[in-house]
Amino acid sequence: MVCKRYERLLVDYLAGELSQSEQEAVRDHLKECSKCTDLLEEYRDILEKSRQIDVSIPEWQVWEKKLAEIKAVQPYRIHLLKPAVVMISLLLLISLFFVRVPNNGKGKVAKVSKNGYGIVLTKLPYPEKTILENIEYIDEESASKILDVVLDTPVFTIDEN
Repeated sequence: MVCKRYERLLVDYLAGELSQSEQEAVRDHLKECSKCTDLLEEYRDILEKSRQIDVSIPEWQVWEKKLAEIKAVQPYRIHLLKPAVVMISLLLLISLFFVRVPNNGKGKVAKVSKNGYGIVLTKLPYPEKTILENIEYIDEESASKILDVVLDTPVFTIDEN
């Protein structure tokens, strides 16, 4: 269990990143433990071989150029997403105007358009003919004109069939 603690410190020991007291503790342990000494030698060999590998590291200008390219792409994606969200929202809003409420046997459906922006389907409480029959002293043409004025739009009846 003691070796596990020191095994974790061996790489830092080789890199010189341990405090003075930790370095002394690792040195004392290495004098007593052949397993950790062998492991330290393996780490040294690996470190030596890794130093012999020639890896070209791009200069800082190259990294800055790559970072600028990444940043240039990211806002573009966000700008594409905004119109898509707006279009989906508008389509949902417009589709609400075309939702038809079931008639429930109360007669015909009145189609009312307002300000030319869309069509709203609503139900009259009972068929238009019934309304006109109940108003005995007004003829059919006058009743339609009154409804046009009251509803502020022409009223048309649509057969359900």
